[in-house]
Amino acid sequence: MRRGLRAGLARPLGAMLVVGAWAVWAGAGCDAAATASGGADAGGVTDASADSAGDAGSADVTRIVEPPWDALDGEVRTGGVVAWYWAAEAATPEEVLGWDRKAAGLSRVEPALSLRNDDADLLALMDGGRALTGRLVGTFQVAETGTQRIVVLASDSVQLAIDGRVVLDAWQVGDSMRREVQVPLKAGWHAIDVIYSRDFFRVDLQVWAGSGEDVVALLAGEALGVVAGAPPEGFPALTATASVGEAWPWGATIVSQANAPVRLMATLPDGQTADSGVAREAASVTFDLTPGGTWAVGLIATDPWGRKVALPA
Repeated sequence: MRRGLRAGLARPLGAMLVVGAWAVWAGAGCDAAATASGGADAGGVTDASADSAGDAGSADVTRIVEPPWDALDGEVRTGGVVAWYWAAEAATPEEVLGWDRKAAGLSRVEPALSLRNDDADLLALMDGGRALTGRLVGTFQVAETGTQRIVVLASDSVQLAIDGRVVLDAWQVGDSMRREVQVPLKAGWHAIDVIYSRDFFRVDLQVWAGSGEDVVALLAGEALGVVAGAPPEGFPALTATASVGEAWPWGATIVSQANAPVRLMATLPDGQTADSGVAREAASVTFDLTPGGTWAVGLIATDPWGRKVALPA
């Protein structure tokens, strides 16, 4: 299908669309059972260092003594986890498990397990300081079989589940905390599910990990992912719409709205491409164009699980 885009004129997209190719959502897909871990890059998202995060006192350490837990099977799409946020405070983590993720105020892909109170999207969701509850779901990579140290820095309320088992439950602590859990895991990818709740002015969440005596590192980038083709149970088929948004004399912006976080890829006939970057429900791309012309634009939206839809749906 082919859509016309005219620079300098804001209007709905037409009825036709050219489907452009997009190889991956965020980095190449990889085999969940066999890929070795790369170093996680904190990306300047935290004040703490990996060394200080690993210094949790012995009173805050939980050790699980069992045979190593099996890694996940299947392909993992790397680059982040999927997060849902509500402008409300949760009394218990079990309450959050029953909340409708389709009704969340914000959903997006998080490239790192780190939340701070200067996040513009979260500030907008809070609308003047309401409470925040988030659920971050995906997978993380373990480099070698053995004890995995997972350090959580958080304020007030956090629950952490690995491979479907709750390994940390620190709810309504009322202050900043540092907790460490030591979990026996096989090399490969493992499911992670973080539930967090806090009044907005003190939002602070970071999850660090490392094997054995290694210094822990913030879980981020290629060390995070989601299992390809496996959205949450009951999640609807991917749908999205698109229109020409802001226009100016030398270009235009295409905006899309989807029912899941998507990464939007647009292609012009001359090969010019634009990529929205980090996946979110409201995505946009911008082109620099010669004034007065009309262009056919190919649009594809891809969600974190690899589902794709040509726009309009």
